[in-house]
Amino acid sequence: RELGAVLGIARDAEVLAERYRDALDALPPEVVRGAVRERLVDGGWQRYKSGLNRSLKAMRSPRYFRLLDALDSVVVTGPPPGDEHPHATITSGYKRVSKRARAVAEAATEHDRDEALHGVRKAAKRLRYVAAATGESAISARAKTIQSLLGDHQDSVVSRTHLLGEADAAHAAGEDTFTYGVLYQQEEDLSQRCLEQLGNALKSLRRSVRKTR
Repeated sequence: RELGAVLGIARDAEVLAERYRDALDALPPEVVRGAVRERLVDGGWQRYKSGLNRSLKAMRSPRYFRLLDALDSVVVTGPPPGDEHPHATITSGYKRVSKRARAVAEAATEHDRDEALHGVRKAAKRLRYVAAATGESAISARAKTIQSLLGDHQDSVVSRTHLLGEADAAHAAGEDTFTYGVLYQQEEDLSQRCLEQLGNALKSLRRSVRKTR
């Protein structure tokens, strides 16, 4: 988890820089105002380089090589006794997705909802790999659809938070912030499209799981 957090710094910066570059390129020139490209794209690549350096440092550490040795051991000898994870089945995996989906409906705030949706995504990802490993390709494909939809939604959540912060910084510097609002609305629209498709995706997954029973 710690390694994932370190690697995530560079990954998020890279994804956002490319995301904003493509979004700005697609806008009419008259809509791109102020130093928005410098802040969002150039600044993103600077954060990526900084994050990459941190990642490389982490992957040169003794702790990282101990991790690799431990993983090699698991591959060769298998997991320790009692660590076979018998609960990692299609049924339990689907129940986990369903439980997370109910939490979305019960969320009291938008933040709680976004956290719950992120939980659905992680559960769907886990189910996807369990299904693929057990030959249930239809279930794996349905779970992948949910994972992709909610991955786009999560990227939109991260992007909107970042846009608000950069817009505040631009405003404080006396820069035009119009384009930040345009990009924010595009992200909001993307998030809404993902949520509109989620219900049908969950129903398709449920039907596929029922066929295996």
